Amino acid sequence: MAKERIVWIDALNIMACAGVFLLHCTNKEVHAFSGTPSANWYIGLFTHSFVLWPVNIFFMLSGFTLMRKSLIHDNRQDAWGGVKTFYMRRWQRLGVPLILWNLFYMCVHIFTLYLKGEPMETIPTLVRKFVLFEYNGFMWFFVPLILIYLSMPFLAVFVLNAGRKLLRLFLITGLLLSWIPPLDADFTARNTLADIYLLGSRFLYFTVLGYYVGHYEISRATGRRIYMTGILSMIVMYAGTALLTLYAPGHYKYFLQYTNVPCILSATAVFLFVKNYDWQRLLARLHIREESLAHYSSLSLGIYLVQSIGFKALHYFKIPESVILIRFVVMYAFCVLIVWVMKRIPLVKGLVP
Repeated sequence: MAKERIVWIDALNIMACAGVFLLHCTNKEVHAFSGTPSANWYIGLFTHSFVLWPVNIFFMLSGFTLMRKSLIHDNRQDAWGGVKTFYMRRWQRLGVPLILWNLFYMCVHIFTLYLKGEPMETIPTLVRKFVLFEYNGFMWFFVPLILIYLSMPFLAVFVLNAGRKLLRLFLITGLLLSWIPPLDADFTARNTLADIYLLGSRFLYFTVLGYYVGHYEISRATGRRIYMTGILSMIVMYAGTALLTLYAPGHYKYFLQYTNVPCILSATAVFLFVKNYDWQRLLARLHIREESLAHYSSLSLGIYLVQSIGFKALHYFKIPESVILIRFVVMYAFCVLIVWVMKRIPLVKGLVP
């Protein structure tokens, strides 16, 4: 089971990373709809309906892989020692690279303002943007991730000591409560950081969901129902977003939310499917070693951090934006190459852990 878990976790991590790139490469078609349906719009609509799960998957993977490491619950006399060790490990892996990349993108932003002759931002604005990773819009993901890491040792007390029934009740309750924000928003999706709370965020739900789906065995019959529900949810997101975009464009984001019911169900289905898939058989057919898959998976964090550079490079070299799928392939391959090279340079490999 240990080897099997490593394989499916690595595979899911790679898929989620590539999925994020696909979403970013097709964002414009969905969020800047020209008013006339086109082939690229349908592609963007498809990716944002059938591949909207990567962010949720990342949080689910964090819940499954880190929950048991966040607290030495068998040694309650040294609970603080376990918490401190967890924090130190997360800091060593994520803290320094994030600070340095954030500084890099901030300096690029300031230098760009200087070249354009535009006025410099005030100190409070610089601090706010730095804290919220706004100098690289793709790095918003790390705000809730850091808060989840801070919360993990305390959330683990509940998760690791709760039984399966109690965790299932928690997940069902959370799923039902996820209906409230869309209803409260008058059929309009709200997309702000106002829902990020001290010691966690709305994404805490996915850490528990990832632990539950990854830790407990789920029967084939239940699995089939989850798969069918996930596929149906993706179809609902596709049809709903298409109709809203065409006939109520002010509300087109209604289904494109990570924490709404369709996206939760689709992420659950993808997570369970990848977990249950026979990866050993597939890797044997493709003549890929598990170690190679693990190495490729280890590039994911670095790939995520450098993607802003990748987009700027594509713009500089004038890669046609009209062929968005080719753009995605070129962009993803370029960022993989950057990280692969950086990991082989002693002075900079720590930036892409």
